[in-house]
Amino acid sequence: MTKVQARVLSPPLLAYGQPEAITPGTRGSWNLRELRFPVGVEIKSWAFTTLVPPEFLVPDGPTGTDTFIKDLVNMCNKTGVKCVAPVKGPWDPNDSIEQRIRKAMEAAQTKFKLPCQMVLVLLERKQTSGESPYALVKQAGDSTIGVRTQCFAADKAGIGRNARPPKGRLQYCANVVLKINTKMGGVNVKLVDDPQSPKAVPVVGTMPYMVFGADVTHPTSFNPDDPSIAAVCASYDRTLGRYMTRVLRQGHRQEVIGSMKEVVRDMIKEFYNRNNGKAPAALIYYRDGVADNQFPVVLEHEYTAFREACYSIDPNYRPPITFMVVQKRHNTRLFPSDPAGADKSGNCLPGTVVDTGICHPTQFDFFLNSHAG
Repeated sequence: MTKVQARVLSPPLLAYGQPEAITPGTRGSWNLRELRFPVGVEIKSWAFTTLVPPEFLVPDGPTGTDTFIKDLVNMCNKTGVKCVAPVKGPWDPNDSIEQRIRKAMEAAQTKFKLPCQMVLVLLERKQTSGESPYALVKQAGDSTIGVRTQCFAADKAGIGRNARPPKGRLQYCANVVLKINTKMGGVNVKLVDDPQSPKAVPVVGTMPYMVFGADVTHPTSFNPDDPSIAAVCASYDRTLGRYMTRVLRQGHRQEVIGSMKEVVRDMIKEFYNRNNGKAPAALIYYRDGVADNQFPVVLEHEYTAFREACYSIDPNYRPPITFMVVQKRHNTRLFPSDPAGADKSGNCLPGTVVDTGICHPTQFDFFLNSHAG
């Protein structure tokens, strides 16, 4: 193995509604216990439905469905998400997933006299591939009906007649509430400027900026009629917790995002409208899923798309653009040479950066251990 120099980035200060600021230190993780979101939402109408047959469920007791819903609602209110218990949708074994979600929404409309804001869906277990129940729930909620859905798995939540007594139930509920608050437009955490060095994001300092992220998912088949799907998201405020998104259909196994210019232009305009007529003074772009041999073509087309989008808004609008390709699949492994510089698992500390010695001789690259293992 080769010994190289590394450095550890200073951890950020994080702002919550309570307490005002915390630092994760070198752990790279922190507990939501006694924390309140800086911006919590209010849910006035929501519903619960299940894809698990009722004969496999119990209402009360440690593994009861009602017990879990009560724990989830308590965690919501504790962290700043105001809500009451969701109404239960009717069960009919002959209903499709879409029909169950629609009936749950109707039950919420009837009880709360308001349109349903979200449907909680109980799955037997979470499976995200193929025609899994999870994928069908998301297809029905996001594409067909147009309602937010939050899934949770019975085996993880400790729900069911034959389930084991739940361990870590509160932490599981906290993780679900994080997703609920974000989906409903809340903000889970904010970055705080360090009084000793008032630049939350050093590359831009205190100026308004946007963070973009993009990836392309390719079909597993070789059928040329099967499209690739590109997704682009971008922040629209300094919390970095609120994002706008665009999903694009493009040619079979096409890696370059063809409509990038139009997407970036629309997103910058939306940022402008949401920030009292202020355009972002800097753009930061993270691009995932690009192989080494695709760097030149992606850089040429997508960086040019950013520049053309800015020019189409105003010929004098030329914000600096930071373009980063993120690669996770590589064979380089970093190990701390001194146990004192390791985390509890023996890995390098979160925030460890290596940008000399083993990096590319001409390209500007670096290795970052961004979170705890």
